[in-house]
Amino acid sequence: DIGVTGVQTCALPIWIERAVLHGELFAFAMPRGSGKSSLVQAAAIWAIVNGHRDYVAIIGADEAAARRMLDAVWCELEINDTLYEDFPEVCHPIRALERISQRMRGQLHDGQPTRMSRTRSELTLPTIAGSKASGARLQAAGITGAIRGMSAKRADGTQFRPSLVLIDDPATDEVAASPAQVQTRLDVLRGAILGLAGPKKPISGLCTVTVIRPGDLADQLLDRKANPAWQGERAKLVYQWPTAESLWSEYAELRREDRKST
Repeated sequence: DIGVTGVQTCALPIWIERAVLHGELFAFAMPRGSGKSSLVQAAAIWAIVNGHRDYVAIIGADEAAARRMLDAVWCELEINDTLYEDFPEVCHPIRALERISQRMRGQLHDGQPTRMSRTRSELTLPTIAGSKASGARLQAAGITGAIRGMSAKRADGTQFRPSLVLIDDPATDEVAASPAQVQTRLDVLRGAILGLAGPKKPISGLCTVTVIRPGDLADQLLDRKANPAWQGERAKLVYQWPTAESLWSEYAELRREDRKST
C-alpha cells in the first residue's frame, strides 16, 4: 500500500447491485471512454444469468446504439469461456447453434424445445428446467423509440414485462445542444421508462450519463431535487489525494530509471 486511497475506485458496480437486487433507480455520471457501456452490458448479463431479473430492457441514445449493446451481450454469452463454465445451461445451447440461427426453432433439451429466440432487438434465453435464467428476455430500444408496451410471454403462456432497465448515454452532442430534444428525452425518462413494469409496478434501473454541457439531459437528471426518482451521482476523478508522497517520489524515480535502461 503506497497510499493510493485517493484514486477513484468506480462506484458504478455498487449502484448496479443496488438497482438489480434492491429495486433502486440511479443516474450515474462518468466521463466518456471510462467503460460505462461495458459495465452496463456486464450488469445485464449478471442480472439475467443469476436469475435476479427475468426481463431486462436495454436503452440507448438511439436504436442502433441499443442493438450494439444487445449484440455485445449475445457475443459474451456465446464465446466467454468463464461464463460457459459457470452457466453452461445458458451458454451451451447458444454455442450449439454454431452461429446458425435457424437451428433455434428445432433445438431440444431433454426432448423439450428450448424456445430460444434472437432478433435484432431482442433475445430470449433457452428454456431449461432448473436454470435460473430459463426463458429470460433482453430487449433493446432507442430512448425515443418503441418503449411503451414492452412485454412477452413465458413458455407457460403467462405475460411478463421488464423489471430492470439499463440506459447507456441516452444523449448525444446534438441532443445536448437542443433544449427541445433534451426535454423530450427527460420526459421519456420520467414517464415511459418508469412505467415499463406495468401499471402501479415499480421499475428498477441504472442510467449512465455524460455531462456534455450545463443544463443538458445528464446535468438535469443528476439534480436530485428536480428528478427525485433518479438518485443522481457524479463520479470524481480524485476523491482524496494520496498521503504517502515520499513513496510516490520513489516510484517515479524507479520508473525513470527503468525507462533509461530500456
